[in-house]
Amino acid sequence: MNYEDRTDLLPPDAVLGPDVLERLRSDDSDPVGCLNEVGEPQVTEAVPRAAIAAFIASEAADGAPEPALHAERDAAECGYAFGQLLLDSFPSDRLTSDGVLSDLNRMYLFALVDLVDEATPSFSTQLSAYLAQRARRFPEAEALGGALEEATSLAWCMGFGTAVVLADRR
Repeated sequence: MNYEDRTDLLPPDAVLGPDVLERLRSDDSDPVGCLNEVGEPQVTEAVPRAAIAAFIASEAADGAPEPALHAERDAAECGYAFGQLLLDSFPSDRLTSDGVLSDLNRMYLFALVDLVDEATPSFSTQLSAYLAQRARRFPEAEALGGALEEATSLAWCMGFGTAVVLADRR
């Protein structure tokens, strides 16, 4: 089933605590600046690395072609690094990768971008341009067109969501 067609997903405010939601909506943050600061992320912490690996494995099991998987991993790692920069946080040890995935599998991840967009209305446009630019680094995947755009958007949101869930101090 297409992610967008799932009817069981909850809004972030039904999964996350108020402190992290307030930080996502903050006018004090600079999401576009954080996006530009991501660089070439290397996710080395065990829990987020395992969560991203599990997401990529599920994409592979769903039939995603190898070139797309490389672009999706890159997008997920960038989303995670962005979340760390935006929330100025580092992974908590209160959750395992299974715990993170449980929260992510209950939440409508694209709504996290909407929360950031509330304070910075141009953010979603900037994010789309950023993801398109990153995807061009994988020319073998570009032939997938719109499917690659959708896949990298979801992967980025999954990486971002991982950072958000780990920063949540419910």
